[in-house]
Amino acid sequence: MIMLLDGHIHIWKAKTSSDDLAAQLSSAGVDGGLILSLAPASFVQLRQECLAPEQRIEDVLAWCEGSENLFPFYWIDPTEPDAADQVALAVERGIRGFKIICDQFHPGDARAMKT
Repeated sequence: MIMLLDGHIHIWKAKTSSDDLAAQLSSAGVDGGLILSLAPASFVQLRQECLAPEQRIEDVLAWCEGSENLFPFYWIDPTEPDAADQVALAVERGIRGFKIICDQFHPGDARAMKT
């Protein structure tokens, strides 16, 4: 049996229903994948809900709860002053990986490299 996992699944609002997500994935023939948290506050252009880091971590974990095929990833801005603390909390809570987009800072930015 072949399993199809999507490596880039965005959620666009705080947790609503995992059943809806499972139905949408199933209808697309997808068995699971990486669920990306809501964006950090620095990505205001996305017009998403702006939640505190702790809330974004808990939210993406809730989306993945109860599924062995959904993997929570935390979208982080490594230039935020508390980025290292966010990483530590995310790992402690069970986040499986991280998403970083280098469109608002240079990839070699000292703040990002420190994180």
